[in-house]
Amino acid sequence: MSRPGANPALVAKLEQERQLRAGISGHKTGLPKKLLELFAPLPPLPFKENIRKRKPKTGYSGIAQYVSLFAKEGDPEYEPKQDNPLPEPRLFRNPEMPLQARVEGPLKLERVIAKRKAAAARAAKALAKGSDEWDPTHNPQVEGDPFKTLFVGRLSFDVTDKKLQREFEEYGPIKNVTLVHNTKSGKARGYAFIEYEHKEDMKNAYKLADGRKVEGKRVTVDVERGRTVPGWKPRRLAGGKGGETRAP
Repeated sequence: MSRPGANPALVAKLEQERQLRAGISGHKTGLPKKLLELFAPLPPLPFKENIRKRKPKTGYSGIAQYVSLFAKEGDPEYEPKQDNPLPEPRLFRNPEMPLQARVEGPLKLERVIAKRKAAAARAAKALAKGSDEWDPTHNPQVEGDPFKTLFVGRLSFDVTDKKLQREFEEYGPIKNVTLVHNTKSGKARGYAFIEYEHKEDMKNAYKLADGRKVEGKRVTVDVERGRTVPGWKPRRLAGGKGGETRAP
């Protein structure tokens, strides 16, 4: 039965399509018979009365007779109970529940927070140790006049000392170029130190070379602050110059 106000032509067309589908397989969906059999319900399970339960082959018994065989204090196999201090006050407890499952052990989120705190403590310890050991004025690997040395950062990892010298020798004669590498992996760390023959050439490079493109990347330049500014520390030791971010 069509709704009042419906389009008669559309109703007639839909009725013809329904009759065509029903004529193919006898079903209103028009699906073939073999496909409809896949969705047919299975017959109900047969009802059985008085099902006899199988008796266990061996009877159940207690473990009291084996308690004396458990490892005790002093035995090589004895493992003492590990102390696992719980955070106080307990975190993530539901105040509406008087009891919780696994109350005596730390929850998953509590373990995650404990790991984060331990990692932060290790990082702070490593930072304090690195700050105490960092002294560029007495480093035998650091050479040259610090007041003639230019710091170049944000370098491409593919740049070479020869390429760097060709780019910066237009400001004056260069005495030495030092690309800094990781002592363990040997990979470049993305910055270098350029020592000029004259202090005025270093000052010109400091004023004009900032933002210059080297190997497709814009570099940043600065004076060498490690040996010229008292108390200065690099960024890896929570120091640095600050200022703009590294975003392009």
